[in-house]
Amino acid sequence: MPTHADLLFLAILGWCFAAGEGGWTRLLMDGDAGVHLRIGDWVLENGRVPTHDLFGFSKPHGEWLAYEWLAGVIFSIAHSLAGLKGMVLLCGLVLAAVPAVIALHAAWRGAQGWVVLLLTLVATNALNIHFLARPHIFTLLLLGLVSWIVEADRRQHSKRLWLILPVVALWANLHGGFFILFPYFAILTLESRRYTWLGAASAGAALANPYGWKLHAHVIEYLRSDWVIRFVDEFKSPSFRAEPMLCFMLLLFVALGCAGLWLTRKRYVDVLLVLMFSYLALTSVRHTTIFMVVIMPLVAEEISRWFRAPLPEFDFRVMTPWTAAFAVFIAVVPGMAWPQQFPEDLFPVKLVDKHAAHLEQSRVFTSDQWADYLIYRNYSPGADGPRQQVFMDARHNYFGPKIGNEFIHLMNGLPDWKQIIERYRFDSMLLPPDTPLSALLAERPEWQVLDRDPRAVLWVRKPADRSPSASLAPAGSRR
Repeated sequence: MPTHADLLFLAILGWCFAAGEGGWTRLLMDGDAGVHLRIGDWVLENGRVPTHDLFGFSKPHGEWLAYEWLAGVIFSIAHSLAGLKGMVLLCGLVLAAVPAVIALHAAWRGAQGWVVLLLTLVATNALNIHFLARPHIFTLLLLGLVSWIVEADRRQHSKRLWLILPVVALWANLHGGFFILFPYFAILTLESRRYTWLGAASAGAALANPYGWKLHAHVIEYLRSDWVIRFVDEFKSPSFRAEPMLCFMLLLFVALGCAGLWLTRKRYVDVLLVLMFSYLALTSVRHTTIFMVVIMPLVAEEISRWFRAPLPEFDFRVMTPWTAAFAVFIAVVPGMAWPQQFPEDLFPVKLVDKHAAHLEQSRVFTSDQWADYLIYRNYSPGADGPRQQVFMDARHNYFGPKIGNEFIHLMNGLPDWKQIIERYRFDSMLLPPDTPLSALLAERPEWQVLDRDPRAVLWVRKPADRSPSASLAPAGSRR
């Protein structure tokens, strides 16, 4: 029979994706999914990882590290097997496994079943803000597994601790979130010197990537980038308005209360872990998820010490092959609404489909998320790489503050908007109709509307206004 842990996995899978608001399509609410997929396509087609940019004409041949290349390859394989259905199913299974691992860890620590169930559901609601088809899903899962291995070693030293090293080597090719392990292990060194060696060995294991030490330097530069922190919403502090952040706030307060008790018991390492992950979560909304993964099992154990209520007991200590059976059932059950395209309420799907050939040959300006979609939609393998080139997509750390600020100035119609248009010789603009730039273009005789729908307006420069210097070379030679 399925265990309670198996049923919890199935319930989360159904609650969040199969029957939840937005269904499986909600995993495609971020255009980054399309870019990572196409990076994976390129790697499989060329048999190597890229070292220079593939998609942007604003920084031609710029040095670029596709440091999440392996996640892209996994997405590409899933997509080749079953289209977007394959990709979202894979990501949904990984994301459903994250709270399942948290629950297993908490139960292993001795937490009562009803406490595990309650806190897992609260944590899942908080994790919900980052349930997207992006490489960070592997960080959430691997961090949950690594923290469990570490906690088991803290109770009784074992050689199993060193299994973390191949995990880190894999993780470093999936997502840059492996860097969270270094401050985590640094705190643990207060308890045992073996974690000092573990941290050093993990840094070495992470060198098993195509870029070597450049990956470490890149992640450090990314995390220190003041511009990225100011520009990207998910790096900003959380806003406690929506239900997921209220769930995070609840667990945060409980965790800080537990830390006060642990301080009286001289559990200094656990106190420091709560403080560190609380600080990270309060300074960046995307870090609220890693707070849940690491801290929730500790909190569940402590709460179970406070209450011994006569409630129905659940056993979340074991998962069985029933979990795989549930995954297969979800994949083949008839009537499931699988996405055939990115959500049309967020992306200009119909307009891009209608004018794909024009956009491929244009120096087009659009939002970073829509640029991601263009890269996905107009990708085609070839000797020169992808057909679609964009001004700026969601790889904000690559484009940097200069291009990023020009993007902001142009999108918001700031005084230098015309100079930026001429500097980059834009001849097409794909914009939401209510943007300041769209209103400014309506007043310029050299720009006209090629097409529009309720979601987007496609502006083009009139042929008479395209000077020879602004003419476009064929797509294959723009690089």
